Amino acid sequence: MFQKSSKDGFSFKVYRGAQMTLLTMDLAQQPATGTFAGFTLEYTGPVTPRRPIKNLLNFAGTDGVTSSVDSPFQAFKWVHFPGSYSQNPAPFGNWDYHATPRFFDANKKLLPLDAGKTVTVTIPVGDFSKGGLEIGFTRAFLKSQAYADHYGAKTKLKPTGDWLFDMTKKAGTKKGHDFTYEDMYVWLGYTARRQVYEMLDEALNDNTVEVEMFAYDLNDPGVAQRCLNLAAAGRIRIILDNATLHRTQAGKPTTEEDDFQARFNAAAVPGAELFRCRFDRYSHCKIIILKKNGAAFRVLTGSTNFAITGICVNANHVLLFDRPNVARYYSDVFNNVWQVGKATPFRTTDFSTRIKKFSDPGLPHTEINFSPHDDARAAEILDQVTAQLQNPSTKSVRFDLYIRRHGQFER
Repeated sequence: MFQKSSKDGFSFKVYRGAQMTLLTMDLAQQPATGTFAGFTLEYTGPVTPRRPIKNLLNFAGTDGVTSSVDSPFQAFKWVHFPGSYSQNPAPFGNWDYHATPRFFDANKKLLPLDAGKTVTVTIPVGDFSKGGLEIGFTRAFLKSQAYADHYGAKTKLKPTGDWLFDMTKKAGTKKGHDFTYEDMYVWLGYTARRQVYEMLDEALNDNTVEVEMFAYDLNDPGVAQRCLNLAAAGRIRIILDNATLHRTQAGKPTTEEDDFQARFNAAAVPGAELFRCRFDRYSHCKIIILKKNGAAFRVLTGSTNFAITGICVNANHVLLFDRPNVARYYSDVFNNVWQVGKATPFRTTDFSTRIKKFSDPGLPHTEINFSPHDDARAAEILDQVTAQLQNPSTKSVRFDLYIRRHGQFER
């Protein structure tokens, strides 16, 4: 979803995201050499007075963030995370974004802001959902100046010792305030982390709900502990990758996945089971399916591994379908793999050879098909993706690809 407006050759287009907003600017004509300074970007929230978005780079050459009124953004796109500086959740609702092109005079001095050139666009800010589909993202800002300002560039992402640690432990001190690993992870994991945790919490808080779960990396303490609690309640089955990197090698430390398996088996009561398998080299899956009284009703998928790196380091997303028919399809795949666990027979199933299309009212156009594929099928799918990307009518698309090539999964 986007909104746009323009004035005197300046176009401002604003895209709605998941608790974030993409701002894009364009000028119909290139300014004279040396005159263009950038853009001042401002916002007005539902309960927030008009304020400038801050810019780390500033024209004064000093350290610290400054107002984009004084130091315009020298970029034609910018992603705004409301509340990023205060770390307080932004109020949801309609936000006004204001963009103003800025210029230098003949002496390279920044000219005053001309409010007559300002373009304003209004767009909703909040969680993104449409027709039973929710989308979430990790922040992926570990190597950013914002992370260094909040938590310190040299702060360790996790403590030494047991990988399944208490995340409320103190991680460091910044600007006179202590912070915990949980504080860091909430900020880094952003909406994707919250949605993963909420899925598992929903099962923990309702004893009629069971979980089916595919996992590749599994070492995030919050995810792992929730799974162990569900094992103790007898309400989870997990297919966990057993590729070489997840298996303990002779003379090497025990992997987190092997250690998790041991803890799971120790905690499990009837109804809880864990199955280790892979297709060829590995199985790069990350899926959580919720079932109530035996019927699947919600499913979370996407690119986010259930690991600290997947949630707090890498740029990942989750897709959460609150659609029983979609969840049921994923559950059917889970149970097929649970019975077989091998690539060769799976490649002959409809899950691998056919596309499943969902056209529920309100749901964005959704097509699902699972790998591994044979080489011909993989090439066919990639050709279809390429054609859609090259189609001029394609405005917005979310592809999640796990294509089998040379005996492995690739996203």
